[in-house]
Amino acid sequence: MVDRDHRFKYSPAVSIRVQEPADWQLSPNPATGKVSLLVDMAGELPSLHLTITNAQGAEVLSLTERNPVLPYSKEFSVAHLPAGVYFCRLDVGVRSEFRRLVIR
Repeated sequence: MVDRDHRFKYSPAVSIRVQEPADWQLSPNPATGKVSLLVDMAGELPSLHLTITNAQGAEVLSLTERNPVLPYSKEFSVAHLPAGVYFCRLDVGVRSEFRRLVIR
């Protein structure tokens, strides 16, 4: 941190506990028309939420499922999206994980 009088000091170290990521995939990747979401993990999930955003950060697709039965599989269309790189966030319970999706 740098103050207005140009003095600086370091912030204290922060430790972060990283939980085991969700076991999920989007396929095919790169995609052309349809994408399948597969979530296969142990235990039960109270909820599952997938958000896909474009390179500008605008949300282009959102999917929410309450009490999904595992393994969870869902196919959805991406044919309406222009070619490019998209960012996918999957929230499962209290955990989040990010992936990249390429659409041709």
